[in-house]
Amino acid sequence: MKKHCTFFGILRIKGQRELFEEIKKQYDFPDSKLYIHKMKSRWGVCYIKEHKIGLTFSLIHLPLECVDYVIFHEFTHYKVSNHSSVFHSELAKYVPNEKELSKKLKTYTDFLYFK
Repeated sequence: MKKHCTFFGILRIKGQRELFEEIKKQYDFPDSKLYIHKMKSRWGVCYIKEHKIGLTFSLIHLPLECVDYVIFHEFTHYKVSNHSSVFHSELAKYVPNEKELSKKLKTYTDFLYFK
């Protein structure tokens, strides 16, 4: 069965954009442009030099707490560019259960591959 964007999906994308802007403002993250598109192997990506954060369209299928996690994860790259223990300590300031959510996100990887 081919998956496609429904009206609910469109509302979820709009919600992701609003959530992104709210988090950016509330936590005083750098001004960044958000783009949402299909990605096959990532939930999100941060282009620090271009001040852009990309999120995969597939996030519309995930629980909101996972979407929050991905957004905070990408914004944290402005402070720490790698995935070191320093990065995870910084991320935990915003998402205290980041390790749990990272594991939970891995259970949804099938959504990255929908056509």
